[in-house]
Amino acid sequence: MQASGEFDLKYNGCASLAMTFGPHTFSVIKEGPGSLVVYLNNYRTDKEPLWTQYPTGFNSSTLQNKVLPAFVESPTDSVLRDSKLTLRGCDGEPSFTVTDTGAHPSSQVAEERESGALTLTIAHNGPLTIHIQAAGSHGDRLPTPEDEPVRPPAPPSASGW
Repeated sequence: MQASGEFDLKYNGCASLAMTFGPHTFSVIKEGPGSLVVYLNNYRTDKEPLWTQYPTGFNSSTLQNKVLPAFVESPTDSVLRDSKLTLRGCDGEPSFTVTDTGAHPSSQVAEERESGALTLTIAHNGPLTIHIQAAGSHGDRLPTPEDEPVRPPAPPSASGW
């Protein structure tokens, strides 16, 4: 089952970003006036070793062999699944780079361009970062907020609670 959605951009001058993701896929998106940075991850692995831990006499046979396979896919690490991003309302030709992170098979990217839109179809099984350089002239945009520095939590007090 796939999930899809589209939202209007708030800081970038392009109009909107549409996404279509398969199960277990998520993204974190950071907008800038002339760019988008998309962290995308859909990592899943072969679950077969999980099933071998159950004893054969245990009533998990029904669970393992009938119930779960109907609801939980068990791909191998090499299976690539598609994620799709469509950036609409671009002025000029957007450019992009894709950087795989972590140890997984290389992602494959197909691009399609048509009248102010860039569609990226990414076949992957693992995390990656997409940097898109694109600007548009769609309405007044808010100024990009400053990044908040990550602060470590306060150390526990000597008295405990």
